[in-house]
Amino acid sequence: MSESRILTRVAQSLAVACIVAVSAIGLDAGPADAAGAAARAPAAASSSSIPAEEDVPEGAETPYLVEDPAIAEQYAVSSATINRDPTSPLVLASRKYPIQPARYVPRLSYIHNTSYRATPEAAAAYRKMTWWAKQDGVGMRVTSAYRSYDTQKALYDRYVRLYGEAYAKRISALPGTSEHQLGLAIDVGDSSGRCGLQDCFENTATGTWVKKNAHKYGFIVRYPKAWESVTGYKYEPWHLRYVGTTAAARIYKNQIPTLEHYSGALGPWVTQPTHRTVHKVWIRKSGSIDAPRVRLLQQGAKISVTGAPKNGWYPVLYTSPKYGRAHGWLKARTIWSYKTGQPEG
Repeated sequence: MSESRILTRVAQSLAVACIVAVSAIGLDAGPADAAGAAARAPAAASSSSIPAEEDVPEGAETPYLVEDPAIAEQYAVSSATINRDPTSPLVLASRKYPIQPARYVPRLSYIHNTSYRATPEAAAAYRKMTWWAKQDGVGMRVTSAYRSYDTQKALYDRYVRLYGEAYAKRISALPGTSEHQLGLAIDVGDSSGRCGLQDCFENTATGTWVKKNAHKYGFIVRYPKAWESVTGYKYEPWHLRYVGTTAAARIYKNQIPTLEHYSGALGPWVTQPTHRTVHKVWIRKSGSIDAPRVRLLQQGAKISVTGAPKNGWYPVLYTSPKYGRAHGWLKARTIWSYKTGQPEG
């Protein structure tokens, strides 16, 4: 094979691998993503340069890593990528990303058979979720939902008086930063009243059901165990945040621990595995275009997340003493299996 033909095949393969990042997992790419992928793909590119699904060894991660820094650069994290639109179910609200405007008031509807309110979408989703929970013999009740700026301020000030400011910040949002003010947060409890607003709620019938099923209706447990250093709040298994069914399903399926991770708000970071991982990844080097090999990440290997997630995949820089450096993509669930972000506990 001539040198020019080899270079052409390399270029085609890399372009196809870019497209795989948004198409391989069967999730819809946005119009801009689709147009960009089409523009980047050469007319002669063929899926034949990508291993067929049946050829991928069990446990292998796809798409494989690719030596192409441009892929990571396309999705570099910046504050502009963080969703700050208070009308969006994916808005990020926290002390670092306060609500804009501070006294924002959402559209609200009463949650069925309660005196609590939430956005119409969140209220409808909650009603559907409780109906299905009831079919499984699980009773659920609302303990809190929408709170105005002033209500949140009064609650926060009360906690400061009771517990001091340091602890108050771990259990209550500053006014103007609460998801309850967005109408997207609903605190739930077990119908028995057991373990209300306590960690033990996770072991009640409702807590167990919510953990396994809330994502089906567009909710996530917003402040999970062991991620206080990221969310700013202690574990709250009762605090459900509405993000919509698409995002909730991706977060659950890929085991993405927090909305900060999903939003790309943490920026680039590096994880250092402390043991040999059992996960396999495709590493595609120029010398193995026609025969990609599955390699295990070694002890001492590093993965740097280099940008925001796109449809459940993270751009990464892989560095290994044995295999060198390569840019590529990893599934979010694989990233979190390396305990990225150093959770407590």
